[in-house]
Amino acid sequence: MECYRKLDLQESNPKFSKGPFDLHPLTFENIHHELASLASHIESIATLLKIPFILSHGSLIGSYFNNATLPWDTDYDFYIFQHDAYKLKRYIMNMSKLKYADLPTRTRRENAKNTQISFHKSNSFLWYIDSNPRHHIPIRAHTKSGLYADISILENSTHKSRERYKHCQKKNYKSFHPPVFYHACGLWGSHMFRFSEFLPLRTCRTHNATFQCPKKVEMILRNEYSRISPTVKEFTFNRSSKCFEYNHRHKTIY
Repeated sequence: MECYRKLDLQESNPKFSKGPFDLHPLTFENIHHELASLASHIESIATLLKIPFILSHGSLIGSYFNNATLPWDTDYDFYIFQHDAYKLKRYIMNMSKLKYADLPTRTRRENAKNTQISFHKSNSFLWYIDSNPRHHIPIRAHTKSGLYADISILENSTHKSRERYKHCQKKNYKSFHPPVFYHACGLWGSHMFRFSEFLPLRTCRTHNATFQCPKKVEMILRNEYSRISPTVKEFTFNRSSKCFEYNHRHKTIY
C-alpha cells in the first residue's frame, strides 16, 4: 500500500469515477485496501470451486506493471470460462438472497431499472447474477462500500454457440479464425482472443492474491487497447520504485 500512500500525499482530494462509494475518507489507500480484501475473497472462491479467474482489462494492466491495481481503478475485471460459469452461478444461488433496500448506495442507483438481477450475500460481500442477455457483465461481486469485481464469461468458438461466434467474427474480427475465445458477442465491450495467445494460462498476482493471466499478456492488451504504455491517464509507472506516480504533463488514456 506504500505506493497509494505516496499518491495520497500528492493529492489530498482524489477523484474516483463510478461512485458514490460508502467509504470515508475516500483516499487511494482506503480504496485499494478495500480492493485487496475483495481480491482475497475472490481468490478463496476460485480455490474452493477450482475455477480459474483470469485478470482482464485494467486489472490485467495493473498486474502486468506492478502486481496491483491501477491507482484510479475502483473495480476488478475477470474472465471465467463458460463451463465454469455454471458452477459459480450455482454457488452464488445457494447464498442468502438480499433485498434491494439493503444494497449499497451505488449498487441501488446503478440497478434501479434492472429487474433481471438477483442479489445474494456471502459474509461481508454481495454478489449479483444478471440474466439479461443484453448485458455483458453477467456476474458481479460487491464490497459493502460499493467497490466491485466484474466477472465476464468467455465462450469457445468450438462449442455449441458457434453461430454466435460467426456473427461476432463477421462484425468485428474478420481476421480471427477458430479456435478462439470470445466475450459479449454483438454487445458493447465485446472481445475475441486466439487460443494461441490465451493458452496455457499462467499464474499472476494482484494485491497479494493469486489469479490467472493469459499466456501472452502484451498481445492480449494490444488486442484490447492497441498499445501498452507506462503512462496512463495522468500517471506514469516508475520502474525503480514499482509505483505509478502523478505526471500531469502526459495523458495517455486507455
